[in-house]
Amino acid sequence: SRAIVLGTPTVLGASHPLAQHAAYLVKALRPPVKFGAILSSYGWSKGALRHIQEVLGPSKIDVVGAMEVFGPPTEEEIMQIVEIGRSLAKRIKEEG
Repeated sequence: SRAIVLGTPTVLGASHPLAQHAAYLVKALRPPVKFGAILSSYGWSKGALRHIQEVLGPSKIDVVGAMEVFGPPTEEEIMQIVEIGRSLAKRIKEEG
């Protein structure tokens, strides 16, 4: 795949353990992924988005979009997420 979208809630100030595992696998295995997007949600404190960005930072993945929302996303935030998806699709097509 040319892209990865990683979504995770914040758990104890960092990403969910399964999302952490996925991010560390991407970092360790270095698949031919060129682009990515990171989506996160939180309840009382942020942290997952920053954590995933730190883990994936050394990789050569171009993060096209990242977003962190409080609780369930609003209609406006859903539209922003859709736009991140469109931007990601555009970058993939340009590389094709």
